[in-house]
Amino acid sequence: MLRNKILNLKDPPQKLGDMLINAFIMAGLGFFGTLIGLGSTGLTSDLRAGLLTAGINAGFQFFMTLAIQRGLVKKEEIEAGKSAVALPEASNYKE
Repeated sequence: MLRNKILNLKDPPQKLGDMLINAFIMAGLGFFGTLIGLGSTGLTSDLRAGLLTAGINAGFQFFMTLAIQRGLVKKEEIEAGKSAVALPEASNYKE
Protein backbone atom coordinates (compact mmCIF):
# COMPACT_ATOMS: atom_id res chain seq x y z
CA MET A 1 0.00 0.00 0.00
CA LEU A 2 1.44 3.32 -1.06
CA ARG A 3 0.64 6.29 1.14
CA ASN A 4 -0.55 8.56 -1.71
CA LYS A 5 -2.87 5.88 -3.07
CA ILE A 6 -4.39 5.35 0.38
CA LEU A 7 -4.89 9.09 0.99
CA ASN A 8 -6.47 9.54 -2.44
CA LEU A 9 -8.71 6.48 -1.87
CA LYS A 10 -7.28 4.69 -4.92
CA ASP A 11 -6.05 1.83 -2.70
CA PRO A 12 -8.02 2.07 0.57
CA PRO A 13 -7.17 -0.34 3.37
CA GLN A 14 -9.12 -3.59 3.19
CA LYS A 15 -8.66 -4.81 6.77
CA LEU A 16 -11.03 -3.62 9.47
CA GLY A 17 -8.14 -3.11 11.89
CA ASP A 18 -6.42 -0.68 9.53
CA MET A 19 -9.67 1.17 8.97
CA LEU A 20 -10.27 1.50 12.71
CA ILE A 21 -6.74 2.78 13.30
CA ASN A 22 -7.20 5.41 10.58
CA ALA A 23 -10.61 6.38 11.99
CA PHE A 24 -9.24 6.74 15.53
CA ILE A 25 -6.39 8.90 14.26
CA MET A 26 -8.79 11.20 12.42
CA ALA A 27 -11.15 11.32 15.41
CA GLY A 28 -8.26 12.22 17.71
CA LEU A 29 -7.17 15.00 15.41
CA GLY A 30 -10.71 16.32 15.32
CA PHE A 31 -11.10 16.11 19.11
CA PHE A 32 -7.90 17.90 19.98
CA GLY A 33 -8.21 20.33 17.08
CA THR A 34 -11.63 21.37 18.34
CA LEU A 35 -10.32 21.82 21.89
CA ILE A 36 -7.38 23.88 20.65
CA GLY A 37 -9.64 26.04 18.50
CA LEU A 38 -12.15 26.63 21.27
CA GLY A 39 -9.41 27.33 23.80
CA SER A 40 -7.45 29.71 21.62
CA THR A 41 -10.52 31.80 20.77
CA GLY A 42 -11.78 31.80 24.35
CA LEU A 43 -15.16 30.31 23.45
CA THR A 44 -15.13 27.72 26.23
CA SER A 45 -16.20 29.15 29.54
CA ASP A 46 -17.49 25.74 30.59
CA LEU A 47 -15.10 22.77 30.37
CA ARG A 48 -17.94 20.25 29.96
CA ALA A 49 -19.39 22.15 27.00
CA GLY A 50 -16.00 22.19 25.30
CA LEU A 51 -15.45 18.47 25.88
CA LEU A 52 -18.94 17.70 24.61
CA THR A 53 -18.35 19.74 21.45
CA ALA A 54 -15.00 18.05 20.85
CA GLY A 55 -16.54 14.62 21.50
CA ILE A 56 -19.32 15.21 19.00
CA ASN A 57 -16.79 16.32 16.39
CA ALA A 58 -14.58 13.29 17.10
CA GLY A 59 -17.52 10.91 16.78
CA PHE A 60 -18.58 12.47 13.50
CA GLN A 61 -15.07 12.23 12.07
CA PHE A 62 -14.68 8.64 13.29
CA PHE A 63 -17.82 7.39 11.57
CA MET A 64 -17.34 9.54 8.46
CA THR A 65 -13.80 8.19 8.02
CA LEU A 66 -15.10 4.63 8.31
CA ALA A 67 -17.89 5.34 5.84
CA ILE A 68 -15.46 6.77 3.29
CA GLN A 69 -13.00 3.90 3.66
CA ARG A 70 -15.72 1.26 3.40
CA GLY A 71 -17.04 2.90 0.25
CA LEU A 72 -20.41 3.85 1.73
CA VAL A 73 -19.83 7.47 0.75
CA LYS A 74 -18.12 8.20 -2.55
CA LYS A 75 -15.29 10.72 -2.60
CA GLU A 76 -16.95 12.56 -5.50
CA GLU A 77 -20.15 13.02 -3.48
CA ILE A 78 -18.23 14.63 -0.64
CA GLU A 79 -16.33 16.97 -2.95
CA ALA A 80 -19.54 17.98 -4.75
CA GLY A 81 -21.31 18.61 -1.44
CA LYS A 82 -23.92 15.92 -2.04
CA SER A 83 -25.23 13.81 0.78
CA ALA A 84 -24.78 10.04 0.91
CA VAL A 85 -28.49 9.59 0.27
CA ALA A 86 -29.35 11.76 -2.68
CA LEU A 87 -32.90 12.34 -3.81
CA PRO A 88 -33.68 11.66 -7.46
CA GLU A 89 -33.87 14.71 -9.64
CA ALA A 90 -37.18 15.95 -11.00
CA SER A 91 -36.12 15.26 -14.59
CA ASN A 92 -36.14 11.51 -13.85
CA TYR A 93 -39.90 11.44 -13.29
CA LYS A 94 -42.34 10.75 -16.10
CA GLU A 95 -45.78 12.24 -16.14
